Amino acid sequence: MNIVSVSDIYKDNITVNSLITVCGWIRSRRNSKSGFSFLSVYDGSCFYSIQVIACNTLKNYYEEILSLTIGCSIVVFGHLSLSIGSEQKYEIVSKKITVLGWVENANTYPMSAKKHSME
Repeated sequence: MNIVSVSDIYKDNITVNSLITVCGWIRSRRNSKSGFSFLSVYDGSCFYSIQVIACNTLKNYYEEILSLTIGCSIVVFGHLSLSIGSEQKYEIVSKKITVLGWVENANTYPMSAKKHSME
């Protein structure tokens, strides 16, 4: 298991198309009608987050992935690839996502999906 930081990815220290593991927290989740979700994951190593593509073929997609909220902690294993979208340079196409921790009451969780300053 090759655990890497989001910072190392954006510093181009990680080879594209390699299998990697990223540990972090959910910043946002968008679901597609086509059977996959976009997860924005940050790990605290830099201001950036990385987009993770979670397909409905993951065995925990319907039970866990669709229930992820801001602040849930996860481990993502997948291929690092160049993003097709214009919003980010890289993305991870997940092969496995493990949920480590849940936010008990997402409605009262103090963090939002917006970008935060150093203050």
